[in-house]
This record gives sequence, C-alpha cells and structure tokens, in this order.
Amino acid sequence: MTNNIQNPLVSVLMPAFNRDQYIAASINSVLEQSYTNFEFIIIDDGSTDKTLEIIQQYTDPRIRGLSNEKNMGIAFTRNKLMQAAKGDFIMLLDSDDIALPGRMQTQVDYLLKHSDVLLVGSSVINIDDQNKELHQKNENIVKEKEPEEIKAMLLFRNCLCQSSLMINKALLHGETYDLNYPPYEDYELWCRLSRKHKLINETKPQVKYRMHATNVSTTTKEAIKMDLFNKISQQQFLYYFNYLPTTKELYTHCLWNFASLHSGYTYLADSGKWLKKIKLLNVEKRAFEVGLFAQTLKNNWYERCWYLAEKGYLFAGVYFIILTPVFSLCDVNNFFRLTLKSIINKFK
Repeated sequence: MTNNIQNPLVSVLMPAFNRDQYIAASINSVLEQSYTNFEFIIIDDGSTDKTLEIIQQYTDPRIRGLSNEKNMGIAFTRNKLMQAAKGDFIMLLDSDDIALPGRMQTQVDYLLKHSDVLLVGSSVINIDDQNKELHQKNENIVKEKEPEEIKAMLLFRNCLCQSSLMINKALLHGETYDLNYPPYEDYELWCRLSRKHKLINETKPQVKYRMHATNVSTTTKEAIKMDLFNKISQQQFLYYFNYLPTTKELYTHCLWNFASLHSGYTYLADSGKWLKKIKLLNVEKRAFEVGLFAQTLKNNWYERCWYLAEKGYLFAGVYFIILTPVFSLCDVNNFFRLTLKSIINKFK
C-alpha cells in the first residue's frame, strides 16, 4: 500500500448527472463518516440542472470536484474516476445513494484483515425519492456472501450492489468498465473480476439505495438491457463451460430478469429443462463445486417461479414443488408464498 497500512487512504468515487434533488444527501453521508482519511472525487457528467452548483458549494478540502465538458456517459465517467483515484482502497457511491454511518470504517477494517479479497459489498436498504424505506420481497438482503457463491450466481444475475462496494486497488490491476455495456457496465466488470479474485458480500446493510424513475437501469429500454445481458451470459458460458447457448436458451436464461417482457406459459417448463442442462454442463466441466452449484440452481429456480407468480401465473407454486432439484421442508413455505403471490396478482 502506498499510504499508512493501518490508516489507508480511501478514494470515494461519485459520478453525478442531473442529481440536484439527491446529491447533497449523498455528499453529506460521506463527509459524516467516522473514518476521516479519504479523498472524495466527484465528477459532474455534463449536468443541465444545479448538480454542479451544489458540488461547488462544498469547501471540505478532501473533496475534489471535476467535470466533463459534455455528457460522456456513466461507464466513461466511472473509468475517469478510477484513473483519478490515489487511495489504497476505492469506495463507490452513486450520487443518489446514501452511505450509512460507520460504513467506511467497517469496510476498511474488513479489507485490512482480508488482504486477499478484491472487494467487499453489502446488503442495502431500498429507499424512494422521498427517503422512505421500501420493503420488497427479498428486502435486498444478500443471499450470496462468499466468493464461490457470488461467482456462481453471477452466471444468472448481478448480486453485487455497486454503491455498497469498497475495492482493494492493489488487486484491481487496472481493470476498467467496458464502455459497451451501460447500464450493465458494473455487472460485466464483476463477472470478469470474479473469475480471478475473491468478491465478498456482508449481510449488514452499508448503504441506502435509492429507487426512482430516473435510475439509469430504469430509463434504459428492457429490450436493450436484455441484449446486453445476453452478451454477458454468452461470455460467462464460454468461459466456464466452453459452451455457446442457442438463441432460445439465452432467452430462457435471461428473461426472468425483465419484468415487462412477455414470458408465456411454457416458460417455467423451459426453465426447468435449461437449468438441468446447466447442471450437466457443470458436472462435465467442474467449473463450480457441484453441491454449491446445485443450491445456486435451486435459488435461481425459485426466483424464476417468483417472476411468473408476479405475473399472476397460478401454477408457479406447483411448478416449483414438482421441479425443485432438492426438496426440503422450507420449500413448503415457499410453495405457499408463490401460490399466494400468484392468486393476488391474478385477481388484483
């Protein structure tokens, strides 16, 4: 490390574009952290509102405000932030999210204790544009905590919240976001990094994640996002299994991530067949420990059934019970949750 190993410099990186409604709360949440040895780099990406004016009102010497002459996009701006960072550790926070008290100290302590871990993330607390906490089906509590669990689930979805992450810069080796993948530039990067490094999630939330109509992931059309998701999935399957999925297999693999796209009543049957094929691919290639991967497949199967339950498909619970790879008593509860969700959405 380039700085005091017991008191490492943290580079807090914040991209900002038209966030005048939220950015003050985000900045304040960093300045109020108990850990004080940090630099705070904020880049305004050509905002047309008062975002830049708000940034310039802060006089804390740890803040370094930069700006792009025009809007260059989120991936470009994130890479520019990475290049400007001088710290040993990099803390990521978007300009509409809020770092919880003690977050920086907790994550610094973790990375100091685990020098072989590239990054540590956490669960999050979802909030709306009025700072009200949102209670969703999974409460956004991370299920995938250990490196192998995260690596396996990244085959199906992003299980890391970018605004919750702190990165050991020495292990990053100059890896950057791919400019071809917004709004999934983070997911694509975590997939790459997980192949060679340890990525960790902790259960305790360290950030409030704001959900609103102008999230980049919300404003991007679902069909565009699915195309990008397909490309990432192709890379993953080629890397781990030396297998290129067919167009239908990719559709089955990715569709459950996109609520507004049409699924059809054969989707769960197709998903069951596809997950069995992935299981056989892993048995052949041994890319993941077999028992761990079986649990990952089961978790993904439940998420796929929930996807159909939210659409009011009355047999989602039945499919879950019939095709679940390893039955346990907790699955009875899952069956009733899925069935109740299906009935509510069918008749509401």
